[in-house]
Amino acid sequence: MPERELGQTGIKVLILGLGGAGQTPLSWQNSEAAAVSIVERALALGIRYFDTAANYSPSEDYLGKVLPAHRQRIFLASKTDARDRDGAWRDLERSSKRLLIT
Repeated sequence: MPERELGQTGIKVLILGLGGAGQTPLSWQNSEAAAVSIVERALALGIRYFDTAANYSPSEDYLGKVLPAHRQRIFLASKTDARDRDGAWRDLERSSKRLLIT
């Protein structure tokens, strides 16, 4: 699978990543087992770029169950739809807790 440099980071990732939004178990309530299975399979296939957001329902919680053990080998992106500093900071703090980022 082809890789590309991620922006100007010097980090190369596969051209495919896994996102937490959309019509997948990653965005469905009460689908932890299926979501965890998808994340684990993505890792096994070499996916190293994961994308989520504070408002993607439970995807941050599901990703947080699997990704911390792989944190040094992945690139994890999260977003906010807040348009003010305090709202964005709250989303960042909440995302960090859900994703178990220390």
